[in-house]
Amino acid sequence: MHCTILGMVKPTLFLCQVILVSEEKGVSAISKSVRNQYLEFLAETGMTRYEFSKRSGIPESTLWSLGQKEDYDVRESNIRKIAKGMGVPASDLFNDNENTICLEDRSEVWIIKNYRRLSERQKGRIEGYIKALLDQTGRNDFQSE
Repeated sequence: MHCTILGMVKPTLFLCQVILVSEEKGVSAISKSVRNQYLEFLAETGMTRYEFSKRSGIPESTLWSLGQKEDYDVRESNIRKIAKGMGVPASDLFNDNENTICLEDRSEVWIIKNYRRLSERQKGRIEGYIKALLDQTGRNDFQSE
């Protein structure tokens, strides 16, 4: 699996601080997820490409390419605009793929960075603690690798 890490983004711009992406044939999982969610949104709302263009600020020709070309690589600035047009946070567009993680909060970045510094035994203890916490809340869909 090839991974790409996109750098930090200014917090005021909203997107994600870190995005981990698996790539297939040069098109990121993020682009595929954004494309799928954009097409689902149009189908569910009955909105036309023209209406979405006006709502999001993305040229209609760009939206045509996104809708027609499975290998279309969506720029970060357009991901933000698509999210705006759909009325959702940009991170919601990444829920389509289990190999994509979006860290929106600096504390999440801190946790991941420090987790990587732990021994395998310590990591196992952390995973066990998280599982126990999720069991308490009834939301244990935790899957370790």
